[in-house]
Amino acid sequence: MTTKNERKRDDVFAESTPTAICLEVANPTNEYIAQKRYLRGYDVESLALNCDFIDSLYLNLVGELPEEKVKDVLNQLMVAYSNLGARYVGSRAAMNAGIGRTNISHILPIALCASSGSVDGSQAVIDAYINISKLSKADITDVLNQFKPFPENDLPVGELTAGFNSLAGNRDPIANSLLKQFLKCSLDLSTTNWCSNIQDKLENTGFGISLGGLFASICIDLKIDKKTSLVLFQIAIAPSLAAFGLEKYGKPLTEMPFLSEDKYKIEGKED
Repeated sequence: MTTKNERKRDDVFAESTPTAICLEVANPTNEYIAQKRYLRGYDVESLALNCDFIDSLYLNLVGELPEEKVKDVLNQLMVAYSNLGARYVGSRAAMNAGIGRTNISHILPIALCASSGSVDGSQAVIDAYINISKLSKADITDVLNQFKPFPENDLPVGELTAGFNSLAGNRDPIANSLLKQFLKCSLDLSTTNWCSNIQDKLENTGFGISLGGLFASICIDLKIDKKTSLVLFQIAIAPSLAAFGLEKYGKPLTEMPFLSEDKYKIEGKED
């Protein structure tokens, strides 16, 4: 007898794990090893000879080989985000892991975990994707009216709305420069152009498109879904995270800053 919170285990499970991504042809004399492997229907050996990494990346995640214009933009995007600088939270996590002599195979996963948050991380990309997808369908004036009043005396800091922020009172100059660069490409980037128009309206506020917002808008224009966009961001930043971790691996702790006691504020009753 089962209660309403219990369910009888009568599911019929698959005999093998189904996937549309990869087909492995068994070795004729040993079925436990693969003789041939196909990626989305393409022979992997042929892909290795005739395609590059962006082709295989797009084929794995999207399911088909990219058109040339899409490929060019995606390649620019991945290179532009391949190093977000030593200040980036993931870069600092990689350095700390490296200098702490963490197992080398763990440095990149640690850094990627630190880069998964909603502030400048991969979650920020998916948040911006959802927000920009929604807002870009509305009139720009209506969108601007939704924003909170801008501070008159204090510096604008943080996020205005997902995809647009301020860094210490100014818009991100690198994100701004990349935005202009991408709009010069031959592919129609209507969502990214909308973001540029919003940014123009925010000219004197200190707010502008964020790096996460730009990445999201490009992915929207490339018709890449939000989950895949998040993963692409992680893949894009991974090389620099690994590089920072390896650079610091085995170095003495004195290579990293350490605050002196007078920089700490100790609260609570003294003994």
